[in-house]
Formats: sequence, structure tokens, C-alpha cells
Amino acid sequence: MMHLIDSSIWLDFLNKKSDIELTQRVQELMKNKQAAWCPMIQLELERSGKERASALALLNEVLPSLEINQAVWQLAHQLAQACSRKGKPVPNTDILIYATAQHHGCQIFHNDQHFDWLAEIAAK
Repeated sequence: MMHLIDSSIWLDFLNKKSDIELTQRVQELMKNKQAAWCPMIQLELERSGKERASALALLNEVLPSLEINQAVWQLAHQLAQACSRKGKPVPNTDILIYATAQHHGCQIFHNDQHFDWLAEIAAK
């Protein structure tokens, strides 16, 4: 199964702050061609510092980028409304990333509580 790897994981991985299990998991997903990103994650990483430019260029060559199309935007709007109704303050960027993963049938590999909240909200 494809995994959309969130910037919360990529930043730890690229900064070499991740534990060995996380590092191995990212490497395994990439080796098995089960890792992906999307334009929103790419934008978050690009804004995290110029020193990562060469690593991001390499990721851009090897990772599939999941399209953010009209159906993803519609799902993101529905999720944002559900978050508001539930009183969960989830950033729009995370909502868009979650909607992208859902639309493309991917799991999200993350280290961010917002995605746990979104999974709860989406399940209802």
C-alpha cells in the first residue's frame, strides 16, 4: 500500500533527528516504492530551509506526487466543516494532506496529532 509521508516525518528524517525505527521505515517504504508526497508536503518542506534543496530535488525525482484535484478540494472542504463542528482546530494544510491521502487510497505516515483527529472525524 502507498503511504503519503507527511512533512512531520520528512523533517525528522532529513534532519537526522529520527530514531532508527523511523529511519528504517522511511527507507523501506522508499525501497518498496510505497512512499509518496503531494504538492502541499513539498511546499512545506521547501519553506523549511534552503539547506535541504538538494535532498528535496532528489526526493522529487524518486517520489510520486499525488495530485490535488477538484475531488480532493471537495473532500478537504467537507473535512474542514466537520472539524469546525467538532471543535477540532486542525490546520488547513493538514486537512488538505489528509484529503489527498484519502482520495488516493493511501495511508498517512506522520508524527502529528492532527491526523489522528482527522481519522476520528472522518470515521464518523
